[in-house]
Amino acid sequence: MVTGFSESHVVIGRKLPYVSGEVQDVLLWVCAKRSGFVLAVGTVFWLLLGSSVTGLTMEQMAALLVVVVLPVMWAWGVVAPYVGASLCVRDMLLPDVLKHGVTEVDAKQMVTTSLPYVNNGLVFLGNLLSGTDVKLTFVVTACSYLMFKLLGVINLITLMYIVLLLAMSLPSLYVRKQKECDELIAKAKDAIAKIEQTMFKKAHPVAKSE
Repeated sequence: MVTGFSESHVVIGRKLPYVSGEVQDVLLWVCAKRSGFVLAVGTVFWLLLGSSVTGLTMEQMAALLVVVVLPVMWAWGVVAPYVGASLCVRDMLLPDVLKHGVTEVDAKQMVTTSLPYVNNGLVFLGNLLSGTDVKLTFVVTACSYLMFKLLGVINLITLMYIVLLLAMSLPSLYVRKQKECDELIAKAKDAIAKIEQTMFKKAHPVAKSE
């Protein structure tokens, strides 16, 4: 094992973009049990909240979850000392932030860490609302319209589950068929570049030489 690299990074010799080494290991099924657990949890979540199997809405399932979990937590806290459990469930599962709150140091760290992302988001929103970037306006409008159509056919939970299925299958497919996928990606990039050049050339006219 090479220090500082994920197992899959060592195997395929490269890192998937925008994901950490641990997430990459899950997506590439380096540990089948871990990846299978993630997929199983997502499937159960979809069956309960996203599909019509239970006949319950997401709001009903959330309320039912509270109805089940809270009495179980309370009952275990009462029963645990009598069955020889050394720790109650609240000590085992609850994070420190729910016991003692957020310290000033933690709050400053969260602000420092999140500030660049917040600023980037604000700049992105400003560019979008100003309408000065034609390409950005077109892409966001097209994606929003596509999302509008998709959510009219399937619910958000089902859409998230489809994204999970794609994320758990496409990266491993890419590793097995890397050469063919790279060729398809290159052709797609060329096609997109030609479309962009055709659609946005009027928005960025070339200055005429005198």
